[in-house]
Amino acid sequence: VRDHHGQPLYFLRIVEDVTERKRLEIELRDLATTDMLTGLPNRRAFIARLEDEHERLRRFESQQAAVLILDLDYFKSINDTHGHPGGDAMLRHVAEVIRDEIRAIDMSSRLGGEEFAVLLTGATLTAAREFAERLRRKIAALTVMHEGKTITVTASIGVAALRATDENADTALRFADKALYRAKDLGRDRVEVLVAGAM
Repeated sequence: VRDHHGQPLYFLRIVEDVTERKRLEIELRDLATTDMLTGLPNRRAFIARLEDEHERLRRFESQQAAVLILDLDYFKSINDTHGHPGGDAMLRHVAEVIRDEIRAIDMSSRLGGEEFAVLLTGATLTAAREFAERLRRKIAALTVMHEGKTITVTASIGVAALRATDENADTALRFADKALYRAKDLGRDRVEVLVAGAM
């Protein structure tokens, strides 16, 4: 505050506590990017990260990455036999297995229903296949107790490379999805890799 000559007389300081507003902003952002059942990032968050990774690969063409799509086999029978609470329990446990297996630089997601995705940053197709096989075995060995009954499940997994030369990030997702359906067609509970040009 200045006097009539423009000289400072004193200062006023206004402090506003924005803690609650910031907390709500974070909560809303989390709601928009997180699958509420499993706590994993949702499809929207995964696609955004995939696009970022694709842009990184285009800048540094010597880098590599791989995408996995994982679908739980005959999941409808779990819901039919044990009800949706039993199915939800299985989805949460599978999400935990995936979360435990990936590195800090990777990303996993529940795309929807019983379908999950994993982005393996810096991974070759060979390394991605090995990871997918390990993950498939861990899921097959998983047992979930629900209302006194044991629930088990297997997974089919499709693997594809995310490449700098891909038209967009969605290309790798489509390749992984085709590999997943090949795994299902060949008997389920298996890993299939689809290489560009083999469509």
